[in-house]
This record gives sequence, C-alpha cells and structure tokens, in this order.
Amino acid sequence: LGLWLVFLQAPAALAHASLLETLPGNGQVTETSPEVLKLTFNEPIEQELASATVYDRNARPVFTGHPVAGRERSKVLQFSLPKL
Repeated sequence: LGLWLVFLQAPAALAHASLLETLPGNGQVTETSPEVLKLTFNEPIEQELASATVYDRNARPVFTGHPVAGRERSKVLQFSLPKL
C-alpha cells in the first residue's frame, strides 16, 4: 500500500509559520503504513487548531486528524496514524 504524505490545514492566523521538516518526508511514498506523522515548524503552532490529512497514491484522503499532544503551542506536531 503506497501512501502519499502530507497536507496540513492551519488557521489563517498561523499562516506565517513555515513547515521545515516532515517525517515521513513530504511527498514520500511508503510501502507500509507509518505509525506516526511528525511535522516540524519554524515557530510554535496552536495544536488544538491544527489538523493534517494523509492521501493514498490515488489522491484519496485516508486519514484526517489532530495532533496527539496537549493543547500547548509547539514547533513539532505529532499525529498517530491508523494502520492503513
């Protein structure tokens, strides 16, 4: 199963934050489902307002969710992914 990663939805107030790194890498195709999606930004993000969508190789959304951590602002957002 190939997965294509990542699309992040963030509120307009945080539009100035820049995505620095993704794990797995942005646009990376994986043979197995990653357990975690990790996004690193240049400044703290409001975790309770953030969400991410993962698409399969046919551009169909297979996961949409919110970060696993608490409500505090953080430069790193981590998402637990279901087995796909």
